[in-house]
Amino acid sequence: MNSAKIGQRIESDLKDYLELMSVNKANIGILNNDLRLMKAGKQSGLDLNWDLSFNLSGMQYRWFFEAKGEGFTEYKNSFKHVNFKIGLISDKLLQLIGRSDLDIDCWCLFAPYIKLDGNDKREL
Repeated sequence: MNSAKIGQRIESDLKDYLELMSVNKANIGILNNDLRLMKAGKQSGLDLNWDLSFNLSGMQYRWFFEAKGEGFTEYKNSFKHVNFKIGLISDKLLQLIGRSDLDIDCWCLFAPYIKLDGNDKREL
């Protein structure tokens, strides 16, 4: 499977998971939500955008997701996770910090085949 197909699969898996969460609204308090995949070249290359409102305040929050399939091939062959490297997301984070028009409340990284160690967590 080539890297583009792996990326599409991971994005699709994340979208399916978030849609599943939003169906069970009672447990997470979502009033309404708009979950969509970004198109290539839009929104600085972010993969998913989820506008949601929680019933606690009625305010709307904008969450953006970056889905990474890095390590998929290695995991498929050995069932071992690849170690995280900050370079995987540092360019994207710097790019987003420089943008004032996105109005991001939360940015999430979804990388199911990468493991974080204690040093990575502190650095992030």
